[in-house]
Amino acid sequence: AERFCYSCSKQVCRECMENTHGDHHTEDMDIVRDSLDTALRDAAKEIAERMKTIETDIGRISVARESEANDRRKLRREVVTYYEGYVNNVNKHKTNLKKKISMHHENTGNI
Repeated sequence: AERFCYSCSKQVCRECMENTHGDHHTEDMDIVRDSLDTALRDAAKEIAERMKTIETDIGRISVARESEANDRRKLRREVVTYYEGYVNNVNKHKTNLKKKISMHHENTGNI
């Protein structure tokens, strides 16, 4: 039966086993295959579980980013609204001052 030589990290036939790998750490290939199959299945299962967690996290991050973007848009609208209101108030005040100055000039001009 073929064996796996852990010392050389390769599969060896019976003849090679007897000639050059006799004192190496070896194991029956069927056992090695079964062990590797189990390890691969376990790794695939763990990766699938991690992927679910990652996908859930990505979903949460997307929701948080969208919420943050909505908050920024809302804040931007509030700032623009405040600024526009402030500018309107300043312009009204400017107009009132011009009227007062004009009335003052008319009143003082009549004296």
